[in-house]
Amino acid sequence: MLEVVKISDVNPALVRLYDSFGLDISYAEMHERCTDWNPKLPLSPSKKHRGLPKPVREIFFEHANAMYIELQKNQHSVGKDPAPDPQHDSHGIHVVRSMAPRWYSEIYWSMAEPTARVYLKNGGRAKRPAGQGKPHFVEVSNCKRGRMLRSFKRILNCRDGEYSEVITDKPKKWQPDKDGKLVHWRKARFSTLFETRRKFVYDTLLRDKIHERLTVGYHEGKDWVPGDVRVCTFWGLEDDLMNILLTNNELGGLTNSGEIRAFEDLGGLELKATRKSVEPPLDCPF
Repeated sequence: MLEVVKISDVNPALVRLYDSFGLDISYAEMHERCTDWNPKLPLSPSKKHRGLPKPVREIFFEHANAMYIELQKNQHSVGKDPAPDPQHDSHGIHVVRSMAPRWYSEIYWSMAEPTARVYLKNGGRAKRPAGQGKPHFVEVSNCKRGRMLRSFKRILNCRDGEYSEVITDKPKKWQPDKDGKLVHWRKARFSTLFETRRKFVYDTLLRDKIHERLTVGYHEGKDWVPGDVRVCTFWGLEDDLMNILLTNNELGGLTNSGEIRAFEDLGGLELKATRKSVEPPLDCPF
């Protein structure tokens, strides 16, 4: 969930920074509508929700369009090249031809859950659990690339929907037993996990990821791209503004005099980032 900052707690320097943008909507209304919104709600106004103000939606749409094009052009692909030291005629090594965007991999594995895989005696995997071999539970994602592309189209066409979920009375296939071990639901004494019907899951995940990229920032290859100054100001995220300041090599990346003056009012160069580190994680596999 997004951290809600009350308008009374907002640093006056943020208001002065906001005034330098020259928008028609007041900061109080902009901030209220932004903090009332969360990724489970559509970006555009509807009969039930006010949505985000137009200046914010335009930033979200621009970023969503860039991510949509990036996902279309980049897909995970693995090929086979001849081995450097071939031992037989068909000896080769698997190589990665192309990779999906990092943000897609993050969403992909956020949708992973334990799933049983049953292997036969010869090492092959059984299509259906047939009682042969012991089931092994591995993390498998239900993320579908095609569904994500369609979700991008809904967002860009202002047809993204509100997230909802309904818990059914149908038990999940694998249930924890009294020792916490996953077994088939027929072998469990009581069913504690039930299937859930969800609507607009991909819309919610993408809206949340876009908001994260626009506030906290993201990695573009080996480079760190800071968040958007305007979006952080709309939400009153002072810590994320400090990250942008540090990532921009102090004040060298800022050109607008109003932004420079506002950042000096926030504390200048002596403040340190506390929300997120701009350095990539050491265990990042990408």
